[in-house]
Amino acid sequence: MYSVDYQAPDHTVTELKSPPCKYYVDIVGSFNGIVLLRMDNAELCLWNPSAKMYRKFSPPEGVNRSVKYGLCHDSVSDDFKVVGVNSRLNDGRSAVHVFTSKLSSWKRIGDFGKFCFHYIRVLGYRKDGEVVMVFNSTDLVIYNPKQNRYKRIEIPPECKSFDAAFYMESLVSPHICNGTS
Repeated sequence: MYSVDYQAPDHTVTELKSPPCKYYVDIVGSFNGIVLLRMDNAELCLWNPSAKMYRKFSPPEGVNRSVKYGLCHDSVSDDFKVVGVNSRLNDGRSAVHVFTSKLSSWKRIGDFGKFCFHYIRVLGYRKDGEVVMVFNSTDLVIYNPKQNRYKRIEIPPECKSFDAAFYMESLVSPHICNGTS
């Protein structure tokens, strides 16, 4: 893995010492400098490239490879949490699990009933630490790490599918950007 400094005039490329794996690594998400990786054997890893530290952990028990993950931060407990949603369980439900890095454990917090998804995308993170995700282009799901709860927002059936975007307010003053201050 490599890091690119886009602010440097030559766009300096630096090789990063990443956690060891045999075949491949997927970058699943990131939050505040912490990166969530999915390793070739389905193992997960929270990695801090700046501190050159990582922690590997297994997926929740009883899940298959169709688990989709998101990473968020609970500012109250200062804890990184991983949200895992697993579709196509034996009973047809989609289970929601949360990994708490401080406890280094998974907890099943609910399910979506008979709801199967084929697509999940993390849109972004709200100011209060909630992670916002799109499922199947038909539903929004918001997970609140402080309350350890999720909320499914169903899109009306007449909207066959939708696209969602997540906008963040800029922290840069527009006056500085255009040369005036």
